[in-house]
Amino acid sequence: MRFAVLQTLNGLSLSAVLFLISIGFNIIIGLMRIINLSHATLFVLAAHIGVEVLGRTGSFLAAIVAGGLSAALIGVIIERFLIVRMYGRRFEQVLMTMGIMFIVDDITLMIWGGYAVRTPAPAILSGPITILGVIYPLYRFAMIGFGVIAAVLMWLLIDRTKFGAYIRAGADNSEMIQAMGINVRKVFLLSFGLGALLVGLAGVLSSPLYALQPGMSMNFLSLAIVVITIGGIGSLPGVMVGSLFVGLIDSFGKAFFPELSYFTMFVPMVLVLVIRPQGLLGRLGWS
Repeated sequence: MRFAVLQTLNGLSLSAVLFLISIGFNIIIGLMRIINLSHATLFVLAAHIGVEVLGRTGSFLAAIVAGGLSAALIGVIIERFLIVRMYGRRFEQVLMTMGIMFIVDDITLMIWGGYAVRTPAPAILSGPITILGVIYPLYRFAMIGFGVIAAVLMWLLIDRTKFGAYIRAGADNSEMIQAMGINVRKVFLLSFGLGALLVGLAGVLSSPLYALQPGMSMNFLSLAIVVITIGGIGSLPGVMVGSLFVGLIDSFGKAFFPELSYFTMFVPMVLVLVIRPQGLLGRLGWS
Protein backbone atom coordinates (compact mmCIF):
# COMPACT_ATOMS: atom_id res chain seq x y z
CA MET A 1 0.00 0.00 0.00
CA ARG A 2 2.73 2.47 0.95
CA PHE A 3 4.63 1.61 -2.23
CA ALA A 4 1.56 2.34 -4.36
CA VAL A 5 0.91 5.64 -2.57
CA LEU A 6 4.55 6.72 -2.94
CA GLN A 7 4.72 5.94 -6.65
CA THR A 8 1.34 7.55 -7.27
CA LEU A 9 2.47 10.76 -5.58
CA ASN A 10 5.73 10.72 -7.54
CA GLY A 11 3.77 10.22 -10.74
CA LEU A 12 1.36 13.05 -9.94
CA SER A 13 4.18 15.48 -9.16
CA LEU A 14 5.78 14.66 -12.52
CA SER A 15 2.37 15.00 -14.19
CA ALA A 16 2.07 18.55 -12.83
CA VAL A 17 5.42 19.50 -14.38
CA LEU A 18 4.53 17.82 -17.67
CA PHE A 19 1.18 19.61 -17.79
CA LEU A 20 2.84 23.03 -17.51
CA ILE A 21 5.33 22.10 -20.24
CA SER A 22 2.87 20.36 -22.55
CA ILE A 23 -0.09 22.76 -22.43
CA GLY A 24 1.94 25.57 -23.97
CA PHE A 25 3.50 23.15 -26.45
CA ASN A 26 0.02 21.94 -27.40
CA ILE A 27 -1.37 25.45 -27.82
CA ILE A 28 1.50 26.37 -30.14
CA ILE A 29 1.04 23.24 -32.25
CA GLY A 30 -2.77 23.22 -32.17
CA LEU A 31 -3.32 26.91 -32.88
CA MET A 32 -0.26 28.03 -34.79
CA ARG A 33 0.60 24.76 -36.54
CA ILE A 34 4.19 25.36 -35.42
CA ILE A 35 6.31 22.35 -34.47
CA ASN A 36 8.45 24.16 -31.92
CA LEU A 37 11.18 21.78 -30.76
CA SER A 38 12.90 24.63 -28.90
CA HIS A 39 10.03 24.75 -26.39
CA ALA A 40 11.69 22.55 -23.76
CA THR A 41 15.00 24.43 -23.85
CA LEU A 42 13.18 27.44 -22.35
CA PHE A 43 12.32 25.13 -19.44
CA VAL A 44 16.00 24.60 -18.68
CA LEU A 45 17.01 28.21 -19.39
CA ALA A 46 14.28 29.61 -17.10
CA ALA A 47 15.29 27.18 -14.36
CA HIS A 48 18.90 28.38 -14.52
CA ILE A 49 17.80 32.02 -14.47
CA GLY A 50 15.61 31.24 -11.49
CA VAL A 51 18.52 29.61 -9.67
CA GLU A 52 20.66 32.67 -10.37
CA VAL A 53 18.00 35.09 -9.11
CA LEU A 54 17.36 32.94 -6.04
CA GLY A 55 21.05 32.93 -5.21
CA ARG A 56 21.27 36.71 -5.48
CA THR A 57 17.98 37.68 -3.80
CA GLY A 58 17.10 34.72 -1.61
CA SER A 59 13.49 35.01 -2.85
CA PHE A 60 11.91 31.99 -4.51
CA LEU A 61 9.01 34.17 -5.66
CA ALA A 62 11.43 36.51 -7.42
CA ALA A 63 13.03 33.46 -9.05
CA ILE A 64 9.63 32.29 -10.35
CA VAL A 65 8.79 35.73 -11.75
CA ALA A 66 12.23 36.18 -13.35
CA GLY A 67 12.28 32.71 -14.88
CA GLY A 68 8.74 32.88 -16.22
CA LEU A 69 9.03 36.38 -17.69
CA SER A 70 12.46 35.73 -19.23
CA ALA A 71 11.14 32.59 -20.95
CA ALA A 72 8.09 34.52 -22.20
CA LEU A 73 10.27 37.34 -23.55
CA ILE A 74 12.65 34.95 -25.32
CA GLY A 75 9.70 33.00 -26.70
CA VAL A 76 8.14 36.16 -28.13
CA ILE A 77 11.47 37.14 -29.72
CA ILE A 78 11.83 33.69 -31.28
CA GLU A 79 8.31 33.84 -32.70
CA ARG A 80 8.50 37.43 -33.91
CA PHE A 81 11.88 37.31 -35.64
CA LEU A 82 12.42 33.65 -36.57
CA ILE A 83 9.35 31.44 -36.57
CA VAL A 84 7.20 34.06 -38.33
CA ARG A 85 9.27 33.35 -41.44
CA MET A 86 8.48 29.64 -41.32
CA TYR A 87 4.68 29.46 -41.22
CA GLY A 88 3.42 26.58 -43.34
CA ARG A 89 6.92 25.11 -43.79
CA ARG A 90 7.02 22.32 -41.24
CA PHE A 91 10.26 20.67 -42.28
CA GLU A 92 12.06 24.00 -41.96
CA GLN A 93 10.30 24.62 -38.62
CA VAL A 94 11.67 21.36 -37.23
CA LEU A 95 15.21 22.10 -38.39
CA MET A 96 15.22 25.72 -37.22
CA THR A 97 13.66 25.12 -33.79
CA MET A 98 15.94 22.15 -33.19
CA GLY A 99 18.87 24.41 -34.03
CA ILE A 100 17.56 27.01 -31.57
CA MET A 101 17.36 24.31 -28.91
CA PHE A 102 21.00 23.32 -29.39
CA ILE A 103 22.14 26.96 -29.45
CA VAL A 104 20.29 27.89 -26.25
CA ASP A 105 21.47 24.69 -24.55
CA ASP A 106 25.08 25.53 -25.41
CA ILE A 107 24.68 29.12 -24.19
CA THR A 108 23.24 27.78 -20.93
CA LEU A 109 26.14 25.35 -20.64
CA MET A 110 28.67 28.14 -21.33
CA ILE A 111 27.20 30.48 -18.71
CA TRP A 112 26.35 28.08 -15.90
CA GLY A 113 28.58 25.10 -16.65
CA GLY A 114 27.65 21.44 -16.85
CA TYR A 115 27.42 20.69 -13.15
CA ALA A 116 24.16 19.33 -11.79
CA VAL A 117 22.41 22.00 -9.72
CA ARG A 118 19.34 21.58 -7.51
CA THR A 119 17.47 24.54 -6.05
CA PRO A 120 16.45 24.28 -2.38
CA ALA A 121 12.71 24.32 -1.79
CA PRO A 122 11.36 27.53 -0.22
CA ALA A 123 11.35 27.40 3.57
CA ILE A 124 7.57 27.48 3.80
CA LEU A 125 7.33 24.33 1.68
CA SER A 126 10.37 22.46 2.97
CA GLY A 127 10.22 19.43 5.21
CA PRO A 128 8.09 16.27 5.07
CA ILE A 129 4.36 15.59 5.24
CA THR A 130 2.63 12.30 6.12
CA ILE A 131 0.09 11.05 3.58
CA LEU A 132 -1.64 7.69 4.14
CA GLY A 133 1.25 6.53 6.27
CA VAL A 134 3.90 7.68 3.77
CA ILE A 135 6.40 10.38 4.71
CA TYR A 136 6.60 12.56 1.63
CA PRO A 137 8.39 15.84 0.77
CA LEU A 138 6.01 18.75 1.24
CA TYR A 139 7.29 20.56 -1.87
CA ARG A 140 6.55 17.58 -4.11
CA PHE A 141 3.03 17.46 -2.72
CA ALA A 142 2.68 21.22 -3.24
CA MET A 143 3.76 20.73 -6.85
CA ILE A 144 0.71 18.54 -7.37
CA GLY A 145 -1.39 21.42 -6.05
CA PHE A 146 0.35 23.84 -8.43
CA GLY A 147 -0.56 21.54 -11.31
CA VAL A 148 -4.22 21.42 -10.29
CA ILE A 149 -4.36 25.22 -9.96
CA ALA A 150 -2.69 25.62 -13.37
CA ALA A 151 -5.17 23.20 -14.97
CA VAL A 152 -8.15 25.12 -13.52
CA LEU A 153 -6.74 28.49 -14.59
CA MET A 154 -6.02 27.25 -18.11
CA TRP A 155 -9.53 25.81 -18.37
CA LEU A 156 -11.00 29.15 -17.31
CA LEU A 157 -8.77 31.00 -19.77
CA ILE A 158 -9.48 28.78 -22.75
CA ASP A 159 -13.16 28.02 -22.11
CA ARG A 160 -14.40 31.19 -20.38
CA THR A 161 -12.59 34.16 -21.95
CA LYS A 162 -12.67 35.91 -25.31
CA PHE A 163 -8.96 35.24 -25.81
CA GLY A 164 -9.60 31.55 -25.18
CA ALA A 165 -12.38 31.65 -27.77
CA TYR A 166 -9.90 33.10 -30.26
CA ILE A 167 -7.48 30.28 -29.46
CA ARG A 168 -10.16 27.63 -29.98
CA ALA A 169 -11.42 29.26 -33.16
CA GLY A 170 -7.90 29.69 -34.49
CA ALA A 171 -7.19 26.03 -33.92
CA ASP A 172 -10.26 25.15 -35.99
CA ASN A 173 -10.10 27.79 -38.72
CA SER A 174 -7.60 30.63 -38.49
CA GLU A 175 -8.66 32.00 -41.89
CA MET A 176 -12.22 32.46 -40.66
CA ILE A 177 -11.32 34.48 -37.56
CA GLN A 178 -8.97 36.59 -39.68
CA ALA A 179 -11.86 37.29 -42.05
CA MET A 180 -13.91 38.44 -39.02
CA GLY A 181 -11.37 41.20 -38.38
CA ILE A 182 -9.48 39.55 -35.55
CA ASN A 183 -5.75 40.19 -35.54
CA VAL A 184 -4.51 36.60 -35.93
CA ARG A 185 -0.87 37.62 -35.76
CA LYS A 186 -1.44 39.20 -32.34
CA VAL A 187 -3.29 36.10 -31.13
CA PHE A 188 -0.43 33.93 -32.37
CA LEU A 189 2.19 36.10 -30.67
CA LEU A 190 0.33 36.16 -27.34
CA SER A 191 -0.27 32.41 -27.52
CA PHE A 192 3.39 31.75 -28.16
CA GLY A 193 4.33 34.02 -25.28
CA LEU A 194 1.82 32.26 -23.01
CA GLY A 195 3.26 28.87 -23.90
CA ALA A 196 6.79 30.12 -23.20
CA LEU A 197 5.66 31.67 -19.89
CA LEU A 198 4.15 28.38 -18.74
CA VAL A 199 7.21 26.34 -19.62
CA GLY A 200 9.39 28.92 -17.87
CA LEU A 201 7.29 28.68 -14.72
CA ALA A 202 7.53 24.90 -14.94
CA GLY A 203 11.32 25.14 -15.12
CA VAL A 204 11.65 27.24 -11.96
CA LEU A 205 8.97 25.36 -10.00
CA SER A 206 10.53 21.99 -10.82
CA SER A 207 14.12 23.05 -10.04
CA PRO A 208 13.85 21.79 -6.42
CA LEU A 209 12.65 18.43 -7.79
CA TYR A 210 15.12 17.70 -10.59
CA ALA A 211 18.81 18.52 -10.75
CA LEU A 212 19.58 20.90 -13.63
CA GLN A 213 22.01 19.24 -16.01
CA PRO A 214 22.89 19.02 -19.71
CA GLY A 215 20.47 16.94 -21.76
CA MET A 216 17.36 17.89 -19.80
CA SER A 217 15.84 19.73 -22.76
CA MET A 218 15.68 16.63 -24.91
CA ASN A 219 14.37 14.47 -22.07
CA PHE A 220 11.48 16.78 -21.25
CA LEU A 221 10.79 17.47 -24.94
CA SER A 222 10.40 13.71 -25.47
CA LEU A 223 7.99 13.48 -22.54
CA ALA A 224 5.95 16.45 -23.80
CA ILE A 225 5.68 14.87 -27.25
CA VAL A 226 4.43 11.65 -25.67
CA VAL A 227 1.87 13.62 -23.62
CA ILE A 228 0.29 15.45 -26.55
CA THR A 229 0.47 12.37 -28.78
CA ILE A 230 -1.46 10.33 -26.23
CA GLY A 231 -3.85 13.13 -25.22
CA GLY A 232 -4.44 14.66 -28.63
CA ILE A 233 -3.23 17.80 -30.41
CA GLY A 234 -5.20 20.93 -29.57
CA SER A 235 -7.10 19.39 -26.65
CA LEU A 236 -6.78 20.82 -23.10
CA PRO A 237 -8.46 17.76 -21.52
CA GLY A 238 -6.14 15.66 -23.66
CA VAL A 239 -3.09 17.35 -22.13
CA MET A 240 -4.51 16.71 -18.65
CA VAL A 241 -5.14 13.04 -19.36
CA GLY A 242 -1.85 12.62 -21.21
CA SER A 243 0.14 14.25 -18.39
CA LEU A 244 -1.48 11.99 -15.78
CA PHE A 245 -0.93 8.93 -17.95
CA VAL A 246 2.71 9.67 -18.68
CA GLY A 247 3.55 10.74 -15.12
CA LEU A 248 2.07 7.59 -13.56
CA ILE A 249 3.47 5.26 -16.22
CA ASP A 250 6.92 6.78 -15.80
CA SER A 251 6.80 6.46 -12.02
CA PHE A 252 5.55 2.88 -11.85
CA GLY A 253 7.54 1.81 -14.91
CA LYS A 254 10.84 2.94 -13.41
CA ALA A 255 9.92 1.27 -10.11
CA PHE A 256 9.06 -2.11 -11.64
CA PHE A 257 11.21 -2.14 -14.81
CA PRO A 258 14.03 0.41 -14.41
CA GLU A 259 15.97 -1.07 -17.31
CA LEU A 260 12.92 -0.74 -19.59
CA SER A 261 11.92 2.84 -18.73
CA TYR A 262 11.77 3.97 -22.36
CA PHE A 263 9.88 0.83 -23.34
CA THR A 264 7.16 1.44 -20.75
CA MET A 265 6.92 5.07 -21.87
CA PHE A 266 6.84 4.82 -25.65
CA VAL A 267 4.99 1.55 -26.21
CA PRO A 268 1.70 3.03 -24.90
CA MET A 269 2.21 5.99 -27.25
CA VAL A 270 2.71 3.65 -30.20
CA LEU A 271 -0.42 1.69 -29.27
CA VAL A 272 -2.47 4.89 -29.06
CA LEU A 273 -1.19 5.95 -32.50
CA VAL A 274 -2.18 2.58 -33.95
CA ILE A 275 -5.63 2.44 -32.33
CA ARG A 276 -6.55 6.14 -32.28
CA PRO A 277 -4.12 8.26 -34.34
CA GLN A 278 -5.64 11.58 -33.20
CA GLY A 279 -4.97 10.76 -29.54
CA LEU A 280 -7.38 9.81 -26.79
CA LEU A 281 -9.21 13.17 -26.77
CA GLY A 282 -7.98 14.75 -29.98
CA ARG A 283 -9.71 15.10 -33.32
CA LEU A 284 -8.76 14.00 -36.79
CA GLY A 285 -8.02 16.59 -39.42
CA TRP A 286 -5.02 18.43 -37.96
CA SER A 287 -3.13 19.94 -40.85
